[in-house]
Amino acid sequence: MSKELLELVHRTRVSKYAQGNPKALLNWIIEEIRMKTGHYGYRSWELMVEYIARWLVLNKQTGLASLPPMKGFYGLKLEGDKVYNHLDGLDLLRYYVTAAKAKPWDYIGDVYTELGLVGNGQNMTPRGVVEMMIQMTYAGSKLNAEECTTAISPISNTKPTTYVHTGLQHTI
Repeated sequence: MSKELLELVHRTRVSKYAQGNPKALLNWIIEEIRMKTGHYGYRSWELMVEYIARWLVLNKQTGLASLPPMKGFYGLKLEGDKVYNHLDGLDLLRYYVTAAKAKPWDYIGDVYTELGLVGNGQNMTPRGVVEMMIQMTYAGSKLNAEECTTAISPISNTKPTTYVHTGLQHTI
């Protein structure tokens, strides 16, 4: 095949990535890591996160490659190893990032929980609660500035903190 035809096939395949299931893709990445390294549990999850971060930094289309070094990626090995190159060759990392951008959510946290890696006191906030908090915070065009007021009382040991939002009062 010509170089142009290969590029067209690749772009067509990438455009369909947005329809993928991000959580299933993470599980696929973890399974590939397990098969290539023999690592299970937390170490396979940790490698998955590292490979995704590496891909995000190295991929010029994300824009991170052109930025100065960031503290969040300090210590990240940018040279490829056999497992990273294998995942990149399968295009799984791009597939996951594209699918996750199309349907944003904490899929990495979900997989962490499903793998049973949570410890005492580590509880992920359920998706329904997160979505309700987002709706309460960003009510959108349904509310105008006059209807939306927020007041926060000073925090003290004797008074509860109260905030008022769209006429609903909540005591925390």
